[in-house]
Amino acid sequence: MKDTKTKALVIEDDEAWSRRVCDTLSALGCTTDATASGRDALARILQNTYDLAVVDMELADGSGSEIVHEAKANALPTQIVVLTGTLCGPNAALLGLYSGADDSLEKSLGWPEIRARLEARVRRIRSNGAPARLVWGGFTLDPEFLDLYERVDGKDVLRDDLSLAELRIMHCLMRAGGESVSSDFLARKALRYSSLPENYRKCVGQRIYDLRRKLGMTEKDKGIVNERGEGYALV
Repeated sequence: MKDTKTKALVIEDDEAWSRRVCDTLSALGCTTDATASGRDALARILQNTYDLAVVDMELADGSGSEIVHEAKANALPTQIVVLTGTLCGPNAALLGLYSGADDSLEKSLGWPEIRARLEARVRRIRSNGAPARLVWGGFTLDPEFLDLYERVDGKDVLRDDLSLAELRIMHCLMRAGGESVSSDFLARKALRYSSLPENYRKCVGQRIYDLRRKLGMTEKDKGIVNERGEGYALV
């Protein structure tokens, strides 16, 4: 049964992207509307109560930032995620956040990452704003404080031996839900490289090696696995 309490509006004039986002939100139980028009979106978002709006910043009949501005100016409770593409420029994600959006995703991140972020946003809405904990195997991660717990003898034990970069890597991998996460993404998001050095793959690989060792992942085909040509994933 659909969760009619979670209403989403997808504002995207690229039909393939619109269908992909709508399908994901519908699969999560959301009641989902879609429009390709910025003007239509403004009318809808002001007349209806949406929990979530996914807004493309590059609309044919206007800028997505106008929609964000109007929603925030009218104090709407709608959480807004903006999607940015190459036409928005190199600082597109930051511009999305500066416009007032709750999250900003570059389409170049790849669909697995975008899907995971949308799923996390829906979970947050349903938990009244508190980010849902991520669970994989015997590990639980609190994304708000980046605390990782391991289930030992029926109790959750805080793993305080991990570095901040290692915790960020676990966050990225657990949020991806088994999908592959690229070394490029991990270098930027977990290691915080603003520009990638020539040896960034080696740096990521070393962090993964240290993380596997600390977490007792001794089998090559289990835990954090290097998927050749794709990146890393939890299996």
